[in-house]
Amino acid sequence: MSSSLLARRTRSSDTLDSCTARSRRSNNADKFEHIARQKSRESHPDLPAISKRHIPFYMWWLLVSMYCCGMYLSMNQLRAPIERKNSFRIPSLQKQKSEQKFTPLDLVEKSAPKNATLPSRRDRSENEDNSENEIIHVVQTRFMQGQPDLLELGLARLALFEAFCVPSMISQTNKKFIWIIRTDPHLHPVILSKMMDLIEGKKNFFLIGSNHNPEGFGRPENGSFDQFLRVESNVTDSKGIVWSGNVTMLEEAYKKSTVGGILLETRLDGDDGLHRDFIKTIQKDAIKHLANEIEDVNAWRVWCVHSNIEWHPFNPYPETPEIVASLEQNHGNVMDDGFLVLFSDNGICVTPGLTFGYGNGASRSSIGDRLRHDQIMKEVRSCDEASNGSEENKRVVGCRKRLTNLVPGAVRTRTTTSAGMHNVFTGDNGTDKTIGLKKYTSNKRLIKQFFEQDKMWKGLSVYFSVSKESAKDARWLIMDRMQEIAADNLRGQCTPGHSCKQGAQYLLEKMAFPSSV
Repeated sequence: MSSSLLARRTRSSDTLDSCTARSRRSNNADKFEHIARQKSRESHPDLPAISKRHIPFYMWWLLVSMYCCGMYLSMNQLRAPIERKNSFRIPSLQKQKSEQKFTPLDLVEKSAPKNATLPSRRDRSENEDNSENEIIHVVQTRFMQGQPDLLELGLARLALFEAFCVPSMISQTNKKFIWIIRTDPHLHPVILSKMMDLIEGKKNFFLIGSNHNPEGFGRPENGSFDQFLRVESNVTDSKGIVWSGNVTMLEEAYKKSTVGGILLETRLDGDDGLHRDFIKTIQKDAIKHLANEIEDVNAWRVWCVHSNIEWHPFNPYPETPEIVASLEQNHGNVMDDGFLVLFSDNGICVTPGLTFGYGNGASRSSIGDRLRHDQIMKEVRSCDEASNGSEENKRVVGCRKRLTNLVPGAVRTRTTTSAGMHNVFTGDNGTDKTIGLKKYTSNKRLIKQFFEQDKMWKGLSVYFSVSKESAKDARWLIMDRMQEIAADNLRGQCTPGHSCKQGAQYLLEKMAFPSSV
């Protein structure tokens, strides 16, 4: 055999041995890996088998998951400030400066509740921590004072009190306040019993039989606590004058108010309601500007609601073709739960939510002459003016402030029960077309609100705890007994402490006696 052939056979044999060795090593590795997988499955039978070729997929999945988590956290941070806003989201309204002049229609054109939405969560704490700043906050409500015999009117106002006023006060996020409801000592027992049931168990809610309405709770000019309660001379059982509430708590708050600290007095009619964060917002602002250990007779402020939402049993919207067509599809000019309209009037301070605040050394007399709610905007300087446009890091007193951060700040009912009958519709087309918003047939923003009733009801439920069902019940009573209610309201006109407007009397006569007017 030649040497070359022998060399080729030797190389082939070496190559074969090398391949055989590699094959054996590979088989051994595969066998080892197989044994390892078997043991893993035996110890963890629920885990799927994972091989090296799966690693890139799991790495990719891990990276995608981390990216998604990062985006979620980032978006939450961006969204949080929006969710903490306690108002209907109406950007065009919230951009307005608090003292910029509007008429009701100007604001409607700029602030239809386009994006009325729910917050994702409530504030983490129900109550502000005011432990370092003693605050006495009193909400005053009048109910049928001097009108105990007007049963039809009383029952209708009771229905509105139950549907709108009480829910908004119970749902306040800050519970550190006192609510005093004053009514006639001879109020009809049926109405009195129902009112006591509505506020039962609320120690800071007081139902008092008195036709007296003092201001300056506990401040020197009011004298003793007994004088504040003002037991009527014609009430035989003086012990029964306070029908509901913890009298000891009320007296302690009264005495604390006499020695300084911050005193806040808020007005609320029995047929209106306040935004759930109203008490919290007012007290926070009061601490910033009125908390002071040094007595200062000028340490006072006045707060007004900037915008409100009105509830009407009759349609307050102009009769445009699109509105008429929509109403015809819904069985005529009827909506069982009533109609909502959102607007503001910067020319006046509306009565619901009107608040006077006094720091240490100040009282009601510090403000001067008593002003009607429609005089405050003209007679009292704005806090923006007093602070040269910015209250940040400043203590600003002796001024009025509009609550532009609560939109709307109050809900007002406009029905036959109203004493002044302002912006109240009668159901008579000939009369109503000249009232309020009816005549603005070309106002697109106003018309748009008609078609956004569901959004507005959603906001009313969240921020005022008012339900469609309770509003529907109140509307049914008012519509069913409208003539009798109007007749009672007419008899109550010009009685002590009540409205005496010729225009209101004319409307009430028209509603009470439609055939004779």
